[in-house]
Amino acid sequence: MFYVAASLAAEPPFDREGLVRAVLEQNPSLAAAQAESEAADVRPVQARAWDDPMLSYMAAPASLGGDFGNTVRLSQRLPFPGTRALAAEALDGEADATRGDATALRLRLAAEASQLFDAHVLAVEAITLSHAHRALLEELRVATETRFRAGQGSLADSIQAEQALAMLERDRIGLEAERASVVARLNGLLHRPTGALLASPALPVAPVVLPQSAVAPPELAAAAARTQAAEAMRDADARERFPGLEVMGEYSSMWDEPMHQWTLGVAIEVPLHGRRRTAAVDEAAAMLRAAEAELAAVGDEVAVAAVEARLAYDAARAGLALTEARLVPLARARLAAATDAWRTGGGTFVDVIDAARMLRDAELELALARATTQQTAAELARASGFLPIGGTP
Repeated sequence: MFYVAASLAAEPPFDREGLVRAVLEQNPSLAAAQAESEAADVRPVQARAWDDPMLSYMAAPASLGGDFGNTVRLSQRLPFPGTRALAAEALDGEADATRGDATALRLRLAAEASQLFDAHVLAVEAITLSHAHRALLEELRVATETRFRAGQGSLADSIQAEQALAMLERDRIGLEAERASVVARLNGLLHRPTGALLASPALPVAPVVLPQSAVAPPELAAAAARTQAAEAMRDADARERFPGLEVMGEYSSMWDEPMHQWTLGVAIEVPLHGRRRTAAVDEAAAMLRAAEAELAAVGDEVAVAAVEARLAYDAARAGLALTEARLVPLARARLAAATDAWRTGGGTFVDVIDAARMLRDAELELALARATTQQTAAELARASGFLPIGGTP
Protein backbone atom coordinates (compact mmCIF):
# COMPACT_ATOMS: atom_id res chain seq x y z
CA MET A 1 0.00 0.00 0.00
CA PHE A 2 2.78 2.42 0.88
CA TYR A 3 5.54 1.20 -1.42
CA VAL A 4 6.69 3.59 -4.10
CA ALA A 5 8.88 2.11 -6.81
CA ALA A 6 12.24 3.58 -7.70
CA SER A 7 10.56 5.40 -10.59
CA LEU A 8 8.69 7.48 -7.98
CA ALA A 9 5.36 6.46 -9.42
CA ALA A 10 2.43 8.36 -7.91
CA GLU A 11 0.99 6.70 -4.84
CA PRO A 12 -1.78 7.88 -2.53
CA PRO A 13 -0.58 9.42 0.73
CA PHE A 14 -0.62 7.14 3.75
CA ASP A 15 -2.05 7.90 7.16
CA ARG A 16 -1.32 6.83 10.73
CA GLU A 17 -4.01 4.16 10.97
CA GLY A 18 -3.11 2.57 7.67
CA LEU A 19 0.58 2.43 8.61
CA VAL A 20 -0.06 0.95 12.05
CA ARG A 21 -2.40 -1.70 10.66
CA ALA A 22 0.06 -2.57 7.91
CA VAL A 23 2.84 -3.05 10.47
CA LEU A 24 0.61 -5.26 12.61
CA GLU A 25 -0.18 -7.38 9.56
CA GLN A 26 3.27 -7.61 7.97
CA ASN A 27 5.87 -7.47 10.75
CA PRO A 28 7.63 -10.87 11.01
CA SER A 29 8.26 -10.51 14.74
CA LEU A 30 4.51 -10.54 15.29
CA ALA A 31 4.15 -13.58 13.06
CA ALA A 32 6.78 -15.36 15.16
CA ALA A 33 5.02 -14.33 18.39
CA GLN A 34 1.70 -15.60 17.04
CA ALA A 35 3.26 -18.95 16.13
CA GLU A 36 4.82 -19.24 19.59
CA SER A 37 1.43 -18.49 21.14
CA GLU A 38 -0.24 -21.18 19.05
CA ALA A 39 2.43 -23.66 20.10
CA ALA A 40 1.94 -22.76 23.76
CA ASP A 41 -1.83 -23.25 23.45
CA VAL A 42 -1.51 -26.94 22.52
CA ARG A 43 1.07 -27.89 25.17
CA PRO A 44 -1.58 -28.29 27.92
CA VAL A 45 -3.39 -30.78 25.69
CA GLN A 46 -0.25 -32.90 25.63
CA ALA A 47 0.15 -32.67 29.40
CA ARG A 48 -3.44 -33.80 30.05
CA ALA A 49 -3.17 -36.79 27.71
CA TRP A 50 -2.31 -40.21 29.11
CA ASP A 51 0.76 -42.08 28.03
CA ASP A 52 0.13 -44.55 25.24
CA PRO A 53 -0.27 -48.14 26.40
CA MET A 54 2.64 -50.51 25.84
CA LEU A 55 2.16 -53.76 23.93
CA SER A 56 4.96 -56.30 24.30
CA TYR A 57 5.52 -59.76 22.86
CA MET A 58 7.88 -62.47 24.00
CA ALA A 59 8.55 -65.95 22.63
CA ALA A 60 10.45 -69.02 23.83
CA PRO A 61 13.04 -69.74 21.09
CA ALA A 62 13.66 -73.32 22.25
CA SER A 63 10.00 -74.17 21.62
CA LEU A 64 10.25 -73.47 17.90
CA GLY A 65 9.34 -76.56 15.91
CA GLY A 66 7.39 -78.02 18.82
CA ASP A 67 4.84 -76.70 21.24
CA PHE A 68 5.64 -73.05 20.53
CA GLY A 69 5.37 -70.78 23.58
CA ASN A 70 4.83 -67.04 23.51
CA THR A 71 3.57 -64.24 25.73
CA VAL A 72 1.64 -61.05 24.89
CA ARG A 73 1.41 -58.24 27.46
CA LEU A 74 -0.56 -54.95 27.42
CA SER A 75 0.27 -52.33 30.06
CA GLN A 76 -0.83 -48.79 30.89
CA ARG A 77 0.98 -46.33 33.15
CA LEU A 78 -1.26 -44.37 35.55
CA PRO A 79 0.33 -41.27 37.11
CA PHE A 80 -0.64 -40.26 40.62
CA PRO A 81 -4.08 -38.55 40.57
CA GLY A 82 -3.90 -34.82 39.90
CA THR A 83 -0.37 -34.80 38.52
CA ARG A 84 -1.38 -34.34 34.88
CA ALA A 85 -3.96 -31.68 35.74
CA LEU A 86 -1.42 -29.61 37.66
CA ALA A 87 1.16 -29.94 34.87
CA ALA A 88 -1.47 -28.83 32.36
CA GLU A 89 -2.43 -25.92 34.61
CA ALA A 90 1.20 -24.78 34.65
CA LEU A 91 1.32 -24.94 30.86
CA ASP A 92 -1.98 -23.05 30.65
CA GLY A 93 -0.32 -20.28 32.65
CA GLU A 94 2.66 -20.29 30.30
CA ALA A 95 0.29 -20.06 27.34
CA ASP A 96 -1.43 -17.05 28.93
CA ALA A 97 1.98 -15.46 29.52
CA THR A 98 2.97 -16.07 25.90
CA ARG A 99 -0.22 -14.39 24.71
CA GLY A 100 0.54 -11.48 27.03
CA ASP A 101 4.01 -11.19 25.52
CA ALA A 102 2.53 -11.18 22.02
CA THR A 103 0.04 -8.48 22.99
CA ALA A 104 2.79 -6.36 24.53
CA LEU A 105 4.82 -6.74 21.34
CA ARG A 106 1.83 -5.59 19.26
CA LEU A 107 1.47 -2.52 21.46
CA ARG A 108 5.18 -1.70 21.23
CA LEU A 109 5.31 -2.08 17.45
CA ALA A 110 2.10 -0.08 16.99
CA ALA A 111 3.49 2.74 19.15
CA GLU A 112 6.80 2.62 17.29
CA ALA A 113 5.03 2.75 13.91
CA SER A 114 2.95 5.71 15.06
CA GLN A 115 6.01 7.52 16.39
CA LEU A 116 7.92 6.90 13.17
CA PHE A 117 4.93 8.21 11.23
CA ASP A 118 5.25 11.48 13.17
CA ALA A 119 9.02 11.45 12.65
CA HIS A 120 8.39 11.12 8.92
CA VAL A 121 5.90 13.99 9.02
CA LEU A 122 8.44 16.08 10.92
CA ALA A 123 11.17 15.32 8.38
CA VAL A 124 8.90 16.28 5.48
CA GLU A 125 7.83 19.50 7.24
CA ALA A 126 11.45 20.37 8.05
CA ILE A 127 12.45 19.95 4.41
CA THR A 128 9.46 22.03 3.31
CA LEU A 129 10.45 24.77 5.78
CA SER A 130 14.00 24.59 4.45
CA HIS A 131 12.73 25.24 0.92
CA ALA A 132 10.57 28.15 2.12
CA HIS A 133 13.47 29.65 4.05
CA ARG A 134 15.70 29.26 1.02
CA ALA A 135 13.16 31.23 -1.06
CA LEU A 136 13.19 33.97 1.60
CA LEU A 137 16.98 34.12 1.61
CA GLU A 138 17.05 34.24 -2.18
CA GLU A 139 14.74 37.26 -2.09
CA LEU A 140 16.98 38.91 0.49
CA ARG A 141 20.08 38.15 -1.59
CA VAL A 142 18.52 39.77 -4.66
CA ALA A 143 17.54 42.76 -2.52
CA THR A 144 21.13 43.16 -1.27
CA GLU A 145 22.45 43.13 -4.85
CA THR A 146 19.87 45.71 -5.92
CA ARG A 147 20.72 47.99 -3.00
CA PHE A 148 24.45 47.55 -3.63
CA ARG A 149 24.06 48.59 -7.26
CA ALA A 150 22.05 51.60 -6.11
CA GLY A 151 24.82 52.54 -3.69
CA GLN A 152 22.65 51.87 -0.62
CA GLY A 153 24.31 48.73 0.68
CA SER A 154 27.59 46.91 0.90
CA LEU A 155 29.11 43.85 -0.69
CA ALA A 156 29.25 42.29 2.79
CA ASP A 157 25.45 42.00 2.77
CA SER A 158 25.50 39.87 -0.38
CA ILE A 159 28.26 37.71 1.07
CA GLN A 160 26.23 37.32 4.27
CA ALA A 161 23.22 36.15 2.25
CA GLU A 162 25.34 33.65 0.28
CA GLN A 163 26.81 32.32 3.52
CA ALA A 164 23.34 31.84 4.99
CA LEU A 165 22.25 30.00 1.83
CA ALA A 166 25.28 27.70 2.03
CA MET A 167 24.55 26.90 5.69
CA LEU A 168 20.93 26.23 4.79
CA GLU A 169 22.03 23.80 2.05
CA ARG A 170 24.24 22.01 4.56
CA ASP A 171 21.28 21.67 6.94
CA ARG A 172 19.08 20.39 4.11
CA ILE A 173 21.51 17.55 3.42
CA GLY A 174 21.23 16.51 7.06
CA LEU A 175 17.43 16.69 6.92
CA GLU A 176 17.32 14.48 3.82
CA ALA A 177 19.55 11.94 5.54
CA GLU A 178 17.31 12.00 8.60
CA ARG A 179 14.23 11.42 6.49
CA ALA A 180 15.93 8.53 4.70
CA SER A 181 16.76 6.98 8.08
CA VAL A 182 13.13 7.22 9.20
CA VAL A 183 11.97 5.66 5.93
CA ALA A 184 14.44 2.80 6.35
CA ARG A 185 13.13 2.10 9.86
CA LEU A 186 9.55 2.17 8.64
CA ASN A 187 10.40 -0.24 5.84
CA GLY A 188 12.01 -2.50 8.41
CA LEU A 189 8.79 -2.56 10.44
CA LEU A 190 6.86 -3.31 7.26
CA HIS A 191 9.28 -6.12 6.28
CA ARG A 192 10.24 -4.39 3.04
CA PRO A 193 13.55 -3.46 1.43
CA THR A 194 15.11 -0.66 3.46
CA GLY A 195 15.75 1.32 0.29
CA ALA A 196 12.10 1.35 -0.76
CA LEU A 197 10.56 4.81 -0.74
CA LEU A 198 7.35 5.85 0.97
CA ALA A 199 4.70 8.14 -0.37
CA SER A 200 4.15 11.40 1.47
CA PRO A 201 2.07 11.24 4.66
CA ALA A 202 -1.53 12.29 4.40
CA LEU A 203 -2.36 15.83 5.51
CA PRO A 204 -3.83 16.97 7.78
CA VAL A 205 -2.26 14.48 10.16
CA ALA A 206 -4.76 12.40 12.12
CA PRO A 207 -3.95 12.65 15.83
CA VAL A 208 -3.23 9.73 18.14
CA VAL A 209 -6.41 8.43 19.76
CA LEU A 210 -5.93 8.73 23.51
CA PRO A 211 -7.82 6.25 25.73
CA GLN A 212 -10.32 7.49 28.29
CA SER A 213 -9.21 4.85 30.79
CA ALA A 214 -6.47 2.30 31.28
CA VAL A 215 -6.51 -1.49 31.14
CA ALA A 216 -4.14 -3.97 32.71
CA PRO A 217 -0.85 -3.75 30.79
CA PRO A 218 -0.10 -7.03 28.98
CA GLU A 219 3.37 -7.14 30.55
CA LEU A 220 1.74 -7.28 33.98
CA ALA A 221 -0.78 -9.89 32.87
CA ALA A 222 2.04 -12.02 31.45
CA ALA A 223 4.03 -11.78 34.69
CA ALA A 224 0.94 -12.75 36.71
CA ALA A 225 0.33 -15.73 34.43
CA ARG A 226 3.92 -16.88 34.87
CA THR A 227 3.51 -16.67 38.64
CA GLN A 228 0.40 -18.85 38.47
CA ALA A 229 2.22 -21.27 36.19
CA ALA A 230 5.16 -21.50 38.60
CA GLU A 231 2.80 -22.18 41.49
CA ALA A 232 1.07 -24.97 39.58
CA MET A 233 4.43 -26.44 38.57
CA ARG A 234 5.54 -26.45 42.20
CA ASP A 235 2.41 -28.37 43.16
CA ALA A 236 2.85 -30.73 40.22
CA ASP A 237 6.44 -31.50 41.23
CA ALA A 238 5.24 -32.12 44.79
CA ARG A 239 2.75 -34.67 43.43
CA GLU A 240 5.58 -36.36 41.60
CA ARG A 241 6.85 -37.53 45.00
CA PHE A 242 3.98 -39.99 45.11
CA PRO A 243 4.50 -43.15 43.06
CA GLY A 244 2.60 -43.84 39.89
CA LEU A 245 1.01 -47.14 38.99
CA GLU A 246 1.09 -49.43 36.00
CA VAL A 247 -1.69 -51.88 35.25
CA MET A 248 -1.13 -54.77 32.87
CA GLY A 249 -2.77 -57.80 31.35
CA GLU A 250 -0.92 -60.77 29.91
CA TYR A 251 -1.59 -63.88 27.91
CA SER A 252 0.95 -66.71 27.91
CA SER A 253 0.63 -69.87 25.86
CA MET A 254 3.31 -71.54 27.96
CA TRP A 255 0.80 -72.74 30.55
CA ASP A 256 -1.36 -75.77 29.92
CA GLU A 257 -4.24 -74.74 32.13
CA PRO A 258 -6.34 -71.90 30.68
CA MET A 259 -6.77 -70.42 34.14
CA HIS A 260 -3.03 -69.74 34.23
CA GLN A 261 -2.69 -68.40 30.69
CA TRP A 262 -4.51 -65.13 31.42
CA THR A 263 -3.14 -62.86 34.14
CA LEU A 264 -3.72 -59.32 35.41
CA GLY A 265 -1.17 -57.33 37.37
CA VAL A 266 -0.17 -53.99 38.80
CA ALA A 267 3.24 -52.36 39.25
CA ILE A 268 4.14 -49.45 41.50
CA GLU A 269 7.19 -47.23 41.53
CA VAL A 270 9.45 -47.70 44.51
CA PRO A 271 10.76 -44.19 45.40
CA LEU A 272 14.12 -45.27 46.73
CA HIS A 273 15.98 -42.37 45.12
CA GLY A 274 14.08 -39.40 46.52
CA ARG A 275 16.79 -36.82 45.99
CA ARG A 276 15.74 -36.21 42.38
CA ARG A 277 12.13 -35.53 43.37
CA THR A 278 13.16 -33.37 46.32
CA ALA A 279 15.48 -31.33 44.11
CA ALA A 280 12.71 -30.85 41.55
CA VAL A 281 10.38 -29.51 44.25
CA ASP A 282 13.11 -27.18 45.55
CA GLU A 283 13.74 -25.93 42.03
CA ALA A 284 10.03 -25.28 41.44
CA ALA A 285 9.78 -23.42 44.76
CA ALA A 286 12.74 -21.21 43.79
CA MET A 287 11.20 -20.54 40.37
CA LEU A 288 7.97 -19.52 42.08
CA ARG A 289 9.83 -17.03 44.27
CA ALA A 290 11.55 -15.66 41.18
CA ALA A 291 8.22 -15.31 39.37
CA GLU A 292 6.67 -13.51 42.34
CA ALA A 293 9.59 -11.11 42.53
CA GLU A 294 9.39 -10.53 38.76
CA LEU A 295 5.67 -9.80 39.08
CA ALA A 296 6.39 -7.18 41.74
CA ALA A 297 9.15 -5.65 39.60
CA VAL A 298 6.97 -5.52 36.49
CA GLY A 299 4.20 -3.91 38.54
CA ASP A 300 6.59 -1.16 39.60
CA GLU A 301 7.87 -0.71 36.05
CA VAL A 302 4.46 -0.35 34.42
CA ALA A 303 3.29 2.04 37.15
CA VAL A 304 6.35 4.25 36.65
CA ALA A 305 6.03 4.03 32.85
CA ALA A 306 2.41 5.18 33.02
CA VAL A 307 3.32 8.19 35.17
CA GLU A 308 6.29 9.09 32.96
CA ALA A 309 4.17 8.80 29.82
CA ARG A 310 1.53 11.12 31.25
CA LEU A 311 4.12 13.66 32.41
CA ALA A 312 5.90 13.61 29.03
CA TYR A 313 2.61 14.09 27.18
CA ASP A 314 1.49 16.96 29.39
CA ALA A 315 4.90 18.65 29.04
CA ALA A 316 4.82 18.22 25.26
CA ARG A 317 1.35 19.76 25.04
CA ALA A 318 2.43 22.73 27.15
CA GLY A 319 5.54 23.22 25.01
CA LEU A 320 3.47 23.05 21.83
CA ALA A 321 1.02 25.64 23.12
CA LEU A 322 3.82 28.01 24.11
CA THR A 323 5.67 27.62 20.81
CA GLU A 324 2.51 28.08 18.76
CA ALA A 325 1.12 31.04 20.73
CA ARG A 326 4.27 33.01 21.45
CA LEU A 327 7.58 31.86 20.00
CA VAL A 328 6.58 31.66 16.34
CA PRO A 329 4.56 34.92 16.30
CA LEU A 330 7.39 36.74 18.09
CA ALA A 331 9.95 35.38 15.60
CA ARG A 332 7.81 36.55 12.67
CA ALA A 333 7.40 39.97 14.22
CA ARG A 334 11.15 40.19 14.82
CA LEU A 335 11.93 39.36 11.18
CA ALA A 336 9.40 41.91 9.94
CA ALA A 337 10.84 44.62 12.22
CA ALA A 338 14.46 43.81 11.26
CA THR A 339 13.61 43.84 7.54
CA ASP A 340 11.79 47.18 7.77
CA ALA A 341 14.65 48.72 9.75
CA TRP A 342 17.21 47.49 7.21
CA ARG A 343 15.24 48.75 4.22
CA THR A 344 14.88 52.20 5.83
CA GLY A 345 18.52 52.40 6.89
CA GLY A 346 17.85 51.94 10.60
CA GLY A 347 19.31 48.43 10.94
CA THR A 348 21.89 46.06 9.54
CA PHE A 349 21.51 43.11 7.21
CA VAL A 350 23.08 40.89 9.88
CA ASP A 351 20.02 41.63 12.03
CA VAL A 352 17.80 40.48 9.17
CA ILE A 353 19.74 37.25 8.67
CA ASP A 354 19.68 36.52 12.40
CA ALA A 355 15.95 37.20 12.56
CA ALA A 356 15.32 34.92 9.56
CA ARG A 357 17.33 32.17 11.22
CA MET A 358 15.38 32.65 14.46
CA LEU A 359 12.09 32.35 12.54
CA ARG A 360 13.23 29.16 10.85
CA ASP A 361 14.34 27.73 14.19
CA ALA A 362 10.99 28.67 15.76
CA GLU A 363 9.03 27.07 12.92
CA LEU A 364 11.15 23.94 13.21
CA GLU A 365 10.51 23.94 16.96
CA LEU A 366 6.80 24.15 16.24
CA ALA A 367 6.95 21.17 13.88
CA LEU A 368 9.04 19.27 16.42
CA ALA A 369 6.61 20.16 19.21
CA ARG A 370 3.68 18.81 17.17
CA ALA A 371 5.53 15.58 16.42
CA THR A 372 6.68 15.19 20.03
CA THR A 373 3.13 15.69 21.30
CA GLN A 374 1.87 12.91 19.04
CA GLN A 375 4.80 10.63 19.86
CA THR A 376 4.30 11.03 23.61
CA ALA A 377 0.57 10.46 23.07
CA ALA A 378 1.38 7.16 21.35
CA GLU A 379 3.55 6.14 24.29
CA LEU A 380 0.78 7.12 26.71
CA ALA A 381 -1.67 4.97 24.75
CA ARG A 382 0.76 2.04 24.87
CA ALA A 383 1.31 2.46 28.61
CA SER A 384 -2.48 2.47 29.04
CA GLY A 385 -2.85 -0.79 27.09
CA PHE A 386 -4.29 0.71 23.90
CA LEU A 387 -3.26 1.13 20.29
CA PRO A 388 -2.45 4.68 19.10
CA ILE A 389 -5.29 4.38 16.60
CA GLY A 390 -7.80 3.40 19.27
CA GLY A 391 -8.87 0.07 20.70
CA THR A 392 -6.99 -2.77 22.36
CA PRO A 393 -4.61 -5.01 20.41
